Amino acid sequence: MPKPKLFIVEGCDATGKSTLAKHLAQKLGAAYFHSSAKGALKVAQKDYLFNILDSVEQTMYGSNLPVVLDRHYLSEMCYAPVMRPRGQPILAGEIVSINKSLVPTGEMFARIQQLNPIYIVCLSDKALENHRENVDKDHPYSDAQYVAIYNNYIKVVRQFVNDSIPVHVYDIAQWDKNVEGFIEKLLHETSQA
Repeated sequence: MPKPKLFIVEGCDATGKSTLAKHLAQKLGAAYFHSSAKGALKVAQKDYLFNILDSVEQTMYGSNLPVVLDRHYLSEMCYAPVMRPRGQPILAGEIVSINKSLVPTGEMFARIQQLNPIYIVCLSDKALENHRENVDKDHPYSDAQYVAIYNNYIKVVRQFVNDSIPVHVYDIAQWDKNVEGFIEKLLHETSQA
């Protein structure tokens, strides 16, 4: 019996990430986890992300369910250098440098890789425009901050490609009216792997 799959959906706000993740979870009958530490949890981000990973592993192997993870450590890697530039990212051990490539290393990356994850990063030329139109009051980023975070996701995708780590890109401008079509394409491609 094949292992249940882990899908990790990442991206900036307003790129269709959560919509895609929820549709994917529904299609698969999967458990859905959303990682987004706010307020007091931010200071315990590393523990928070490891606790979510513990829950993901328990769900996959205890309940034998696939899991869709809406954000996780890649979000910390992409947001931290922009939102906390004067200090070290909370997951400092997971980031080689905030000034160089965002290379995932360390225990968290190793644990996730053992789960054979399928990474989906939501990117779109319309991302900034969508963000401006749908500003989340909990995330009132400036345009410059948003663009910097978005560019970090692009760096992650490039690094994954360079490291031969499979990554799928979801473009809301192309697929928003056909989320199910993207999911069908994704599931077909990943079933061949």
